[in-house]
Amino acid sequence: MNPVKSGAIGFVVIAIEILAGIFLLMNPERFMKTIIIVVGVGLLILGIVMLIRYLTGRKDASAGFGVLVGAIIALIFGLVCIFASNGVIVLISVFIWVCGIFLIIAGIVKIAAFVRTRSAGSTVLVLISGIIMLIFGILLLIHPFGSLEVLLRIGGIVLLVEAGIDLVSLIITMKNAPREVK
Repeated sequence: MNPVKSGAIGFVVIAIEILAGIFLLMNPERFMKTIIIVVGVGLLILGIVMLIRYLTGRKDASAGFGVLVGAIIALIFGLVCIFASNGVIVLISVFIWVCGIFLIIAGIVKIAAFVRTRSAGSTVLVLISGIIMLIFGILLLIHPFGSLEVLLRIGGIVLLVEAGIDLVSLIITMKNAPREVK
């Protein structure tokens, strides 16, 4: 592929990473709602296409009952994402709360394993890991909505750092790429 063409695509991807990172840092909840709505629109389009495929196709494997079921599921989830994006965020927060419970349990298990096997040469890293898991689990459990916002902001920072690394890599690659002769 022509280095200029691949470089242009790379710059577009980097620009998207930068914009997403900035939006995640500025207003993570609104960004997440927007993404959920965009996914909802995509699911609606997919559902409509599948429904048309089912209604206009022969009733064989390519347009059978599974396609109808898939269309209905895509349409339902698309509508939920579009009209109940706040509800989807609540579901994600509930998932974070459940993750907090699992982290607490895993942290307690690691701490107990350290105490039980301390004489067998268990490393302090197991204890430290258990304590970290326990603390993060408690934080997720106490404040799942705030935790989600913090996680999204961290995601924004990661995207910005990733965009910077990608930009440097792209510039180096384009600089070192052989020129195409016409």
